Amino acid sequence: MKRAVVAALLVVSIVCGLWGAAAAQKPVLVGASLSLSGKYAKGAEFQNQAYQLWVEQVNARGGLLGRPVELRIYDDRSDPATGVRLYEKLISEDRVDLLVGPYSSAVTAAVSTVAEKHRLAMVAPMAAANEIWQRGYRYVFQVITPASLYFIGGVELAAGAGLKHVAVTGEDSDYPRDAIPAAARRATELGLQVTDLGYYPKGTKDFSSIITRAKTAGALVLVCGCYEPDAIQLIRQAKELDYSAKMYVFGVGPALPEFAKALGKDAEFVMGSDHWDPRVKTPGNAEFVAAFQRKFGREPNYHAAGSYGGMQVLEAALKQAGSLDQDKIRQALVRLDIATIFGRYKVTDAGAQTGKSAFIIQWQGRKKEIVWPPDAASARAVIPAPAWADRR
Repeated sequence: MKRAVVAALLVVSIVCGLWGAAAAQKPVLVGASLSLSGKYAKGAEFQNQAYQLWVEQVNARGGLLGRPVELRIYDDRSDPATGVRLYEKLISEDRVDLLVGPYSSAVTAAVSTVAEKHRLAMVAPMAAANEIWQRGYRYVFQVITPASLYFIGGVELAAGAGLKHVAVTGEDSDYPRDAIPAAARRATELGLQVTDLGYYPKGTKDFSSIITRAKTAGALVLVCGCYEPDAIQLIRQAKELDYSAKMYVFGVGPALPEFAKALGKDAEFVMGSDHWDPRVKTPGNAEFVAAFQRKFGREPNYHAAGSYGGMQVLEAALKQAGSLDQDKIRQALVRLDIATIFGRYKVTDAGAQTGKSAFIIQWQGRKKEIVWPPDAASARAVIPAPAWADRR
C-alpha cells in the first residue's frame, strides 16, 4: 500500500511539475484592437468576450505549443487610423506572437496593411468586405461570409414572393460597398426592377430623404447595408413617414437582440443577414453557447460565435504549423478546411472565405427565426409585412 501511495504521489508530482514548467514559460502573446468604444462597440463587446472565453479554455487545455496564452486588447474607438497605430504598437513595442482581427471591415482593411508590412498572419473574424482580399495581400484570413453574399437570400425571397421592385442603399463603408451592388445584380438577374438610392455618409441620423425616395419610387422591398443604429433609425422613420415596404432587409443590425429591444413590436417582420444561430448543429456549438452563457450571463450572437470560431481556426493552424513561424502559420491557414462552431472555414490562397454562407433571419413574435436558406430554416418567411396602419 505504501509503495502504491508513493508511486501515485510521484506521478502527480511529475504531471504538476510538467504543467508548472509549461506555465512558467513566457506566454504566447495574442494581440488585437477592438471597438471598445465608438460606433461599433456593441458588436465588438461580444467579440472581446469570445476572445476571453477562448483564452480561458485554451489555457485549461495546456495553452498553445505548451505555453500559456495571454490576450492583449486595446481600444481603437471604432476608428481605422487609431487601429493602425495600435497594431503597430502591438507588433513593434509589445512584440506580440500572434495577431487577430478587430471589429468591422473598415478597421480590418486599415490594420491589415500593418500585418502585411510586418508579415504577421492575422485571422480576421469580423471582416466581410470582399475588397480586403482583392489587394494581393497574403497574411490576412477571412472567417465570416463575404459581404457580396449578405443579401442574396433576401433578394431571392422577394422574387419568390412576387415582389418586383427593390430599392437598395447602404452606408458609405466597406461591407455595404460590396453587399449592395451584389444584391442589385442578383435582383436584376431575377428580373426585378432596382432603384438605387445611393450611399449615405457614416454618422447619418436622418434617413427621411432615403425613405421618401423609396416610397415615391414605389419600391416594395428596401435593402439596406447598414449597422444596428442605422437599422433602428430607419425603421422608426419608415413608420413615422408611413412607408410600408412589403420587406425590409437590412444588414447585420437585425441579427442583434438589441435591435428588437430598441424597437419592440416595430421590429416584427424585419429581416436581416446573419451568420450563425445558437440552434445550428455545428461541432461543439451547444457547448460553446452554454459556456458563454455561464461566463457572461447572456446568449452569444454571431459576433461572439464568429470570433470564437476564428480563434479555433488560429489554434488549429498553430497545431499544424508546430511553431510560431509566421510563414508556416500562413501556410497552415491556407490549407485548413475545418468545421468550427461558426461553420466551415476554407479560404483561397489569398485568404478569402469560400466555405461559409449567410442566413436571412426575420423577427416573428418577438423571436428571431431563420427563414433562408430553406435547409436551415426554423420558420417560413412572413411576406408581405403588414402595413404600419394595419399593425396592432
